[in-house]
Amino acid sequence: KLSWGTQYDKSKDVFRFTVEPQKADFMERLLFYFEDVSNESATVVLHWDTTKVPFTINI
Repeated sequence: KLSWGTQYDKSKDVFRFTVEPQKADFMERLLFYFEDVSNESATVVLHWDTTKVPFTINI
């Protein structure tokens, strides 16, 4: 019997992108926040432990 999530089909992804992890100060909890916010774009940052992963969203 297959468990939930084991039938992943990447062709059904809405979008996919590559990011570059960066070294960061230690963060105990997983944190999501925005940097460099403007009327046209914002950088989303996922930050946990000593790693953060920023990616930019353009409108």
